Amino acid sequence: MFETFWSDLLVAVIGAVLTVAIAFGTYRLQLRQRERGSVRHIANQLAHRRAFVFANPVRVDTSNPEVKRDFDTCRGSVKSARDRVVESNRDVRPGSKVQEQLDAMGVSMNRFLSRSSRDPDGYCLLLNDLVAELASTTATLSKLTRQDLPLPGSRG
Repeated sequence: MFETFWSDLLVAVIGAVLTVAIAFGTYRLQLRQRERGSVRHIANQLAHRRAFVFANPVRVDTSNPEVKRDFDTCRGSVKSARDRVVESNRDVRPGSKVQEQLDAMGVSMNRFLSRSSRDPDGYCLLLNDLVAELASTTATLSKLTRQDLPLPGSRG
């Protein structure tokens, strides 16, 4: 009876270690897949936004009601996109490089909103700067997640 004790104990320990390792590996794989899916989703959301199509780089007169309506619609779209970026950040591992890039997207959008509220007539110029920043961040996310992600406004 005690002759097989050590070998039985060794088999039990190896089995327990393998079970924990497989569970941990599966957990990490699921996290990575959820993160990749979240990044793909936000990239697709930004790609379909008409506000992120490069605008004519000129100053405009927002006292014109039609231009003012376009300005307000654009700012609303950027706010909505920012909220979606913040929402997708919840599916990302804390402290990951992907989270840093999503945070950078949110900061870029906040900067646009702040600057465009101070200079509404220059919002087209500011919007082009935002689109360039988002495109750069999307390209970085594409490399980090090894996915071919669409650029912001490319499907708008």
